[in-house]
Amino acid sequence: MQKIKNCLLACLVLVSLLTCSVSAALPEVVEPLWNNTNDVALVHNAVGTTAHCSVDISIASGAIMRNVSIRLIESGTADVVKEWVDPEMTVLAFNTYSFYGTAENIVVGNTYRLTFQCEVWKNGVCDYISLSSTETYSATE
Repeated sequence: MQKIKNCLLACLVLVSLLTCSVSAALPEVVEPLWNNTNDVALVHNAVGTTAHCSVDISIASGAIMRNVSIRLIESGTADVVKEWVDPEMTVLAFNTYSFYGTAENIVVGNTYRLTFQCEVWKNGVCDYISLSSTETYSATE
């Protein structure tokens, strides 16, 4: 009788371990970051002493962007190298917009941060976008 109890107890422990490992393998739910914004990409680098900065943003159909601000900041000093306020953005494709700008007198070897802030509105709902990308500019030709 004791052997049967030990066997049942071992089976119960084994089943509970299998149940735990199965439940741990379930995928977690990932919530979207924004309601009206599909994607934002920030890219910047330097060629010589000129920084090349670009921002691409894809928004929902019928959404509008407001209060767009793009800055290139020298990370070591926090000095704003260049700022673009409500810049003209090129339409790349349906609801995808692109910005490209340059900044002069960049110091190769220094670290710079490109920041992008805007509001994306649709049906009274606003996405407040605030993103940045940091790069150390190396010598390129």
